[in-house]
Amino acid sequence: TVQYTWPLAINSNVTVTITSDLELQNVNHYFIMNGDGAVLQGNSDSNFGQSITINVPNYPGFVHNSQIADTVIKRFGASFGSNGTLAEGAGVICQENYGRGTSGNVIEQCFIEGNITSANCGGIAGRGLVSSHNGVQGSITIQNCYNVGNISGENSGGIIGPNAGQNGGTINIKNCFYTGTLSGNNSGGFIGPNLHGNAQVNINNSYSGLNTTTGFSVGANIAGSVNLTSV
Repeated sequence: TVQYTWPLAINSNVTVTITSDLELQNVNHYFIMNGDGAVLQGNSDSNFGQSITINVPNYPGFVHNSQIADTVIKRFGASFGSNGTLAEGAGVICQENYGRGTSGNVIEQCFIEGNITSANCGGIAGRGLVSSHNGVQGSITIQNCYNVGNISGENSGGIIGPNAGQNGGTINIKNCFYTGTLSGNNSGGFIGPNLHGNAQVNINNSYSGLNTTTGFSVGANIAGSVNLTSV
């Protein structure tokens, strides 16, 4: 049996395919995008990919990416075990500050079926998605993804978390939906609050058919631009 030391790094232009379901039982059980063009994917024989079960408190997210461009994550479905929760600011698939200052990153065919109880989180991506770095703006596409879990954590989002696109980042959301119950204060079905000025979010052919007590499709304090097309 091959033994691996977590977290696991994926180097430039390398494709890693996960062919069996994963149970994540430690906060360091995640992948690192370690070079441009890295790809992490579930088994291609699965319609919506491999199952990942988060079964540890304060989990930071499945993939870390700091200033790495043209990466792809696809075909994963995530849920929470009895001990599983997100860390504050985390995303289930993408960690906090994913893809800052870089372009061409793609997240596709991923889904979330667990409840988010922590603050400042996102279903697919956490806080600070594609924020700028050293004056370089970031961009990302999230497509064919969904979240059916409930959100009770404040300042969170069904697809992406708060503080997205700082200083001019661009986020494209295509063919996605959120249908959970949203009760977290200032949380949104698609986007968490505090979308930064000059940020651009394009939402196309997507919907948020949520049950809500305090939240909306887009969280509070929106300073950037949100374009809704065929929503």
